[in-house]
Amino acid sequence: MSEAISNKAARRARVLAMLDTLQARYPLAFARHRPALAIGISDAIAAANPDLNRADLGTAMSLHCASVTYLRSVAYGPRRVDLYGQPGEAPTDDARQHAVQRLTAMLARRDGKLMPAPAVTPEVAQPVPAPAPKASGINAAKPRLSLKRNAA
Repeated sequence: MSEAISNKAARRARVLAMLDTLQARYPLAFARHRPALAIGISDAIAAANPDLNRADLGTAMSLHCASVTYLRSVAYGPRRVDLYGQPGEAPTDDARQHAVQRLTAMLARRDGKLMPAPAVTPEVAQPVPAPAPKASGINAAKPRLSLKRNAA
């Protein structure tokens, strides 16, 4: 199990390093405000950079394009950009609608997680009374009477 965790951590580190590489090589396309990227840009990146691991590139692109900032750029931004930040075509209505749906779902999940848990008053358990001590002996069921007088 620890091997799976270390593999997952290593993959995550590689993907984050890939994002850093993309930001360094293409600062206008992978800017902090995350503009909407041109369709097929990952193929252009792979063709221009054969040294990059294709699987890590795909995961990095998925991570980049799934952010709230990127989805807002697709939903409300004027144009997509190429690798060098040059404006290209506008996102289609379907792409905008899909981005709005994903944003709505993401923000609803996020807001649901941030909401405080409903106030529930826990039921306080009532203490159970201790059982009466049992009498022992042959006549345990009969109460004992004492004929002795109390000395006054």
